[in-house]
Amino acid sequence: MLINLTNRGCSTWGKKQLEAAEVYGEVLDFPMPAVAAHADEKETGRIADLVLRRIRKRLSESTDERSAVVCQGDFTLVWRIVDGLKKDGIEALAPTFERVTKPTLRPDGTTVPGFSFEFVRFRSYYDKEEDKQEENDMGLNPFEMMQMSGRISTFAQQHPRVVAFFKENGQELRQGTVVEFRMKTPEGRELVTNLRLTADDEETINTIKKML
Repeated sequence: MLINLTNRGCSTWGKKQLEAAEVYGEVLDFPMPAVAAHADEKETGRIADLVLRRIRKRLSESTDERSAVVCQGDFTLVWRIVDGLKKDGIEALAPTFERVTKPTLRPDGTTVPGFSFEFVRFRSYYDKEEDKQEENDMGLNPFEMMQMSGRISTFAQQHPRVVAFFKENGQELRQGTVVEFRMKTPEGRELVTNLRLTADDEETINTIKKML
């Protein structure tokens, strides 16, 4: 199935574009929602979540062997949707067009300049093989790194005293420093351990500190 998440229905597609879509089976129009100019990031995220849920539900009902989503619209909304599609392993596509000059011949023999846009191909928003290689090289892919950064930001907002402590004493988190961990479970059990920081630990801590 090919979901056409744009504001240009597949009934307006030319022969070449329809032929390119045949490999996905059924083509289904999902109009891209409008995003108000005054909408903030939370509103854009809310819209993207609604669209992604609708896409997942429809694709789960499809019997076609391949599936993809053609995605065009507000740049910030498209980014969020494509991000979600990538995490779900769903191919996201953009149609590419070429401007072709087509002058019109008048009865008097003169010509009037004119042009049209002709479909060339569907292009993926990301290279799956390249992403796999990056993931192997980095351990975490860029989207996972962004998620980690977001979780750290949430932690910083929920535990400001801990963050303030580390910011004030962060210079002491260096090789040779012994860090003790003391925990108390909801049942009242106390757990204690410690570690001596190595040079690698110091580098890791410095990376995390930049995210706070």
